[in-house]
Amino acid sequence: MAKPNIISKEALIQSAKACIVENGLEKLTLKSVAKQANPIDVFT
Repeated sequence: MAKPNIISKEALIQSAKACIVENGLEKLTLKSVAKQANPIDVFT
């Protein structure tokens, strides 16, 4: 069962901005944004 989304919209936007700065727009993925917003390794 999927875990509920506990990350705020603002945190996701900040995470997306940080991912763009670090990796560039070409490597921006939803997975990278989620990992940046929630550093707990939920994707393994």
